[in-house]
Amino acid sequence: MITSKRKEHIDKVNEKRKQRTLDLIRQAGQYLDDIGESKTVPNVSKATKRFDPLGKGISEASFRNKKLKHIQDLMKEYRIGPYLSMLNYSDEASVDVFELIKISKENKKLNKKLEDKIVTIKKLNKELKIYKTSNEVLRHKIMELETKLLTNISFPRSNNMFI
Repeated sequence: MITSKRKEHIDKVNEKRKQRTLDLIRQAGQYLDDIGESKTVPNVSKATKRFDPLGKGISEASFRNKKLKHIQDLMKEYRIGPYLSMLNYSDEASVDVFELIKISKENKKLNKKLEDKIVTIKKLNKELKIYKTSNEVLRHKIMELETKLLTNISFPRSNNMFI
């Protein structure tokens, strides 16, 4: 049976490890923000090794373990991995639903325009290819005609200049 003193010691060690984990994740998240990298699980895991005095860092498995609630909560707070695109709770309060709908509609219109432009560009590229091909054919024809012209020029047979 575990004595109360031993349980206290285990709890103290676990709390230290938990705090170390949270500190490393915070530092890694801040670092990735500062350098402009995305906060994917592999990126954050690698960055934690950078700040860990032991050089171990936090494994990707720890980030994916749903039972480690303290890590999952911090991932939500720092928008790490699957929570990357999530809004902060403070952000949600300041977002107007009607403004979001308006932006969404505008986004759809812009996407449609973008798709139309892409189709136009593809058509123009095809047309350009056709013109380049016909240009090459015409250039080749011109060279053939110039060659024929040069070979068909008759030169005088006798040269009276030297007489």
